[in-house]
Amino acid sequence: MVRRQPVPDLARRERQIMDVFHQMGEASVADVLERLKDPPSYSAVRTMIRHLETKGLLRHRQEGKRYLYQATQSRESASRSALRKLLDVLLGLRRCRRHSRRPGGIAVPQRTRTDRVAGSTSPS
Repeated sequence: MVRRQPVPDLARRERQIMDVFHQMGEASVADVLERLKDPPSYSAVRTMIRHLETKGLLRHRQEGKRYLYQATQSRESASRSALRKLLDVLLGLRRCRRHSRRPGGIAVPQRTRTDRVAGSTSPS
């Protein structure tokens, strides 16, 4: 049985860095830095890569004095996981809205906020 890893939330820059790894397969910090638009400092990129490795999205190997990193899952697998997470959130929101319509459900201020998040414009 294959265990699915939870998909961590990624910041915009982390997604850009992951895109580089998915395009290149394997890259050093300097390689990533070259391919980012309006890149931060070398040490900032190195730190973000270390955080991505801690999250389980990257692994590394040492070649001489430098580290080469690669994604632990394909872009397709990461996309499926992200879509699955999005659907879980949306279905959870739908359940929350359904529950809020029941007597004794969610309080009115919370219901109004839930409706706004879900895209409903009419107050309940």
